[in-house]
Amino acid sequence: IDKLNPFTLKGTAPPGSGLVFETLLTGTLDEPTTAYGLLAEDIQVAADGLSVTFRLNPAARFHDGKPVMAADVKYSFDKLMSKEAAPQYRVVYGDVKRAAVTGARTIRFDLARASA
Repeated sequence: IDKLNPFTLKGTAPPGSGLVFETLLTGTLDEPTTAYGLLAEDIQVAADGLSVTFRLNPAARFHDGKPVMAADVKYSFDKLMSKEAAPQYRVVYGDVKRAAVTGARTIRFDLARASA
């Protein structure tokens, strides 16, 4: 074990370290096609299907009580898409062209192709 960030390519993170991160959405095993807001309180898919906008829940906080803001989500996404992160994230999120902060608590993901 030589790192704390489980998303980077090199090194070995402690077991279970990925469980301390919250995501915008979460699912359940009994509803595989349903997603529920976790950090996000609202989700809007553009009529053309080429972007998805998330509004963050104002109750979303870091461990120190600081609110999670759209800029924090963009930073995390940009890191996952960088060469510092393991390459599978660039595959999983490959249809996302960019993340754009559109407000203090809103972030839009622009897609390369329409998604439902």
